[in-house]
Amino acid sequence: MTQLVKLAEQGLWPADIHEIQNGDDFNGGPPDLDNSEGHANVQAAALAARTQFLLTLSRGAARAVISRRTSPPTIPPTAGDAYLIASGASGLWAGFSENIAVWSGSSWQIYPLQEGQIIMVGGGSVYMMTGGIASPWLANFGAAGPVELASKPEVLAGQDNSRVVTPQNLAFALGKTGDGLPLNLKVSNKDQPSQSIPHTIVTRCDNMVAVEGNAQGLWNGQQMVVTPDTLGVWGIFCSLNTNGEMGEGAYVFKNGERIGHYQLGSQVGPSNVCAVTVFAYLTEPGDVIEFYHEHRTGSPVLNNGSDAYMVRLLPYLDPN
Repeated sequence: MTQLVKLAEQGLWPADIHEIQNGDDFNGGPPDLDNSEGHANVQAAALAARTQFLLTLSRGAARAVISRRTSPPTIPPTAGDAYLIASGASGLWAGFSENIAVWSGSSWQIYPLQEGQIIMVGGGSVYMMTGGIASPWLANFGAAGPVELASKPEVLAGQDNSRVVTPQNLAFALGKTGDGLPLNLKVSNKDQPSQSIPHTIVTRCDNMVAVEGNAQGLWNGQQMVVTPDTLGVWGIFCSLNTNGEMGEGAYVFKNGERIGHYQLGSQVGPSNVCAVTVFAYLTEPGDVIEFYHEHRTGSPVLNNGSDAYMVRLLPYLDPN
């Protein structure tokens, strides 16, 4: 019986694959075209070398998988679905912990992981093969290789110590915008047509306009309405004024409910200013802030010379 001799496989990338021509000497043995030897094995050797080259690359490359689990999924997988087999594997994966399982379309193919190889698990987790075990990979100043970026919700939550923060997400967490300042807005009715405020009726200030700030687009003429990217904890200060009033009151409303109120005593003056400072949790797109007046002079008075300032102190993102 002829002894099987294996081709020597080199991890190289041959520039060309030899095409067998009519008239070629078709002899066996180690491939060596320069000396007209081993023609029958030249093509196979070149393909084997390219395969070995790709295998060497793949061993050090990061591998993406759907999840990390101890047994095959109960839902029929799709060909190519890959999983990281966790410690304590069972069923068809028993004995193959810390390997990759790939569904071929008819069976599970098991592939070993190499020391130092990175495994990216669906959902954002990253593992590294260390000492034959796939362990959570933590980014630190001494770690080489790829790093995983923290999302905006993760930056705001401040609980994860395994991801890095970009300057953009850090600025977001601090509530800063492109001008380096937090979102801010000033509205005023100075130099605007005066609004008549009825006696003892809490009336919305409808003559205030946006005059300053990088968030002027949130003011629609009567309300500040937050958008998905402007949610957060807002500090609000208003100084509302009517001339010649008695017992003036200033109100801040959120979504139709009063969240701040201050009432002056029964006094008459040429320009009594009623100031209110509140903090508002605006955590839903479409949350609304409005300003209202009340006075007790016995007759309508004019609302003018009023201001309101709003500053986002901290941003917010729905963790869900």
